[in-house]
Amino acid sequence: MWSFPLLLRQGHLGILLDSGTQGYGPELRAVGLRGDLLQELLEEPRRLLREPTQVTTRLSLEHGCQGAGAGPVHVCLTLSLHCSTMKLLSGLLLCSLVLGVSGQGWFSFIGEAVRGAGDMWRAYTDMREANYINADKYFHARGNYDAAQRGPGGVWAAKVISDVREDLQRLMGHGAEDSMDDQAANEWGRSGKDPNHFRPKGLPDKY
Repeated sequence: MWSFPLLLRQGHLGILLDSGTQGYGPELRAVGLRGDLLQELLEEPRRLLREPTQVTTRLSLEHGCQGAGAGPVHVCLTLSLHCSTMKLLSGLLLCSLVLGVSGQGWFSFIGEAVRGAGDMWRAYTDMREANYINADKYFHARGNYDAAQRGPGGVWAAKVISDVREDLQRLMGHGAEDSMDDQAANEWGRSGKDPNHFRPKGLPDKY
């Protein structure tokens, strides 16, 4: 398990990485790449690793912020990696990012993400409760749509949750075609399109 300090100051998020001390690669320091509102944060590092791996991430604030220009906000990003070969370089580079918003914008983003995750959970529980034939894509689209209405944080949360869900379903033996159809419904809702496009006839109005 590795913890990397992130520094947010005046709308710039940087990451300090030192993998050399772990013995798994060259030393990396002060890595900062431009990005858009954490859209790529916690994207699946295993895509860039040469061999299968499981990745667990945790993001936490070490110090609060008292305004957009009131000094740095320190954030701790913890990754727990379990892989057959420790090829960290590519995985770590994926976690190098820059947040182009103020400290207040950062907290707003987190709030949007939390509320968006709640929207996704409600759509999932409704789908399980309804247990209605051919309704899964409607609920996928609805959850993503509701989350996206929260703002950029909601969009990010919806994408991460949708991708993880589809990965799990593939591991459980669901076909690639079904996964592609589900992802199309996810993207439809996340882009702001009406989820009722996928609504099956006869689905109770409560959903």
